[in-house]
Amino acid sequence: MKINLAQTFKDLDDNLMKDGDKPVTARHVIRVATTAELPEDSQGSSQEALERKMKNYDLYQKVSTCVDSEIELTPEEVVHIKQRISKIFGVLIVGPMVKLLA
Repeated sequence: MKINLAQTFKDLDDNLMKDGDKPVTARHVIRVATTAELPEDSQGSSQEALERKMKNYDLYQKVSTCVDSEIELTPEEVVHIKQRISKIFGVLIVGPMVKLLA
């Protein structure tokens, strides 16, 4: 599925969300979600933890190096992103991202 990495988000006052002086985009959200350390990332054997971390890194690299504003994601990648953003972000990011990834 193709998603728009340039999608921006609004705060409670309907203002553009920013990280510093840059607008928060879907690209930024996915990059944060794939690089944040969650407790489950280190659970299980060291091989399982390594595989989870490499999965996150590979997805981070895919999004970070995409030169277009749209990216093709596999169904597995979409599920993975949804699971991670639901544990990291609040409703004003999760809601629009889930709709974007629908």
